[in-house]
Amino acid sequence: MSIRTRGNLTPIIFAITVIVATAFADNQPDAVESIDGGFGIAELTDTLDIVDSVDNFNEADIAGFMDLTDLIDEFSDRGSADFMDNVDLITDDTEIADTVVNQDDTILSTRDTIDTSFDLVGTILGFEAALSIGAVPLFELWQNSLPNTLSDLGLASNFGIDSVLFPGDNAFLRYRVTEPPSQFNFVIPFGISLRRADSSGNSLSLGLSLFHTSKRFQSEIYMDGVDAQNRRIDLYELFAYSSVSLEAAYRRVIPSTYFSIDGSRQTYLTLAAGISPLNVFTRYRELLNRAPDEDGRMKTIEAAVDSALEKLPSITANGTSLSWRVGVSTLRNNRLEIGLYYAGSYDFNFYSGDDRIAQSRISGVESEDGDKFLSFTTSRIEFKVTFLMPTRRAAADNNGNNVNGGSE
Repeated sequence: MSIRTRGNLTPIIFAITVIVATAFADNQPDAVESIDGGFGIAELTDTLDIVDSVDNFNEADIAGFMDLTDLIDEFSDRGSADFMDNVDLITDDTEIADTVVNQDDTILSTRDTIDTSFDLVGTILGFEAALSIGAVPLFELWQNSLPNTLSDLGLASNFGIDSVLFPGDNAFLRYRVTEPPSQFNFVIPFGISLRRADSSGNSLSLGLSLFHTSKRFQSEIYMDGVDAQNRRIDLYELFAYSSVSLEAAYRRVIPSTYFSIDGSRQTYLTLAAGISPLNVFTRYRELLNRAPDEDGRMKTIEAAVDSALEKLPSITANGTSLSWRVGVSTLRNNRLEIGLYYAGSYDFNFYSGDDRIAQSRISGVESEDGDKFLSFTTSRIEFKVTFLMPTRRAAADNNGNNVNGGSE
């Protein structure tokens, strides 16, 4: 690598020689003493040559030295300017980097935050399915009326014993429950609704729902010991309850500052009220005599059981139900609404034909203050899922806003 210079370098060499000599003299104080002893003709000649060089230091050399100084200043100025330019470039790069980072943060933030804008407006069709768990006093009244012992059927263990008939007629009777009713009271309602939602997500809806549930009971009266003919009487009961309801509901969007659920686009507070003009229950009973037709004792037992159960015959009745529902639901993926509700109903005014049904027709027991007409209140926890489907697509203006009440 070569270094290009401008002007005469003699002044610089002279200056460097003086500086080095001075430094050497400062650091070697004994050098002066060495002149007396070891300073020869050659050394004196070299010193005189240096002095001659100083004497020959003319104006041209000084001008060259000044030119070199200007050159150094020029490089210094140019270096400062380049440095400032580099600082500006670094600053610009930093600002660009910050902008990129901010944009990345915005993108990540957008990915992590679910868009809460509501685009289901106008008329929306909903298909509903729910799981409702809770107390249904109507089933409790029926279960309390079921026979648990022979005495509940008006029988004794030695009922109908006749030693004149074929062997086995002197066997004692036994009773057992082979299929008790389920202890769980749950129903699965299905429904369809039509709702009208505004741009903020608040909505009014009108829906139709129905459910059907039932419980079974089975028991048997049989002979104690070994019965070659396996004679027995089966008692079978079925209790079914069905309802069709018309419900109006109002959904109000809960601001996220007050309450929100992770992953939801909207959170609603729902209030609903309904009426059911079709609220039907059925009690069905059947006695099956598994003994031969000529078995007189078993026929006598069957007649006695049928007489004992005569006060609780098979029956079908229809009543009226007023229902309510309150809870919180969330909208997910703009199509699926999931909600948890407290629901209840007041059921009353049951008729079978022209006869209004009393409570004792189900329980078999009259209350202390007289026989009351059948009525009861239910309370349930309900988990509901609704699939939402817009009835039409909305046209959009230049800003992308819905203008015809449909959905995009």
